[in-house]
Amino acid sequence: MSLGEGLRRYLKTETRGQLVIKFCGEEQLCKIAIDNGQAVYLSLGKLGPHETLTALAGKQVEWLDFIDGLPPRKRLPHSLNKQLMELAREIRPPGAAPVRDSSAADRVHGGPDRPDGALHQTVAAIIEDFVDRIGPLGIVLAERAAQDLGCRAGTPMKPALMERFVAVLSGEIPEPQRQAFIDRYSSRTTKQP
Repeated sequence: MSLGEGLRRYLKTETRGQLVIKFCGEEQLCKIAIDNGQAVYLSLGKLGPHETLTALAGKQVEWLDFIDGLPPRKRLPHSLNKQLMELAREIRPPGAAPVRDSSAADRVHGGPDRPDGALHQTVAAIIEDFVDRIGPLGIVLAERAAQDLGCRAGTPMKPALMERFVAVLSGEIPEPQRQAFIDRYSSRTTKQP
């Protein structure tokens, strides 16, 4: 899937979440916060929206991923849709590199339309925070951890299993950040029904 196709797919009314893009040769992930079909924030590592738009010119997309339902943490007063679509016309489509277009949380926990949407959103938040802390490999590690714990897509992750999921992921996080990660999500998972 090219960047343009990904943007056309997710920049639609009522879409909310985060589009995560891995560009070839770029260590940091590009994250686009989407709220009601509008790109409201964009970053590449520690770069802000305007620096990111400049830095991405001419880059090739390696893969795309979408975390459904994730609310934006930051927001600009205007939409970035027009600038992103212009950028997408300049960016070459992905070559033979693997392209992923399903949500990491969906692969771990099941689809976004599940009746247990609050748990799904918690899994999405855990995965996003994990990726923020360790980098792009976090998505693969989270999927592997879920598989090792016996999670299957389409099956809800029970709170006790989510506790184990957090514990496994925390083992990959550097020691200074590890306990904060555990505390942040352990309290959430124990409050779920």
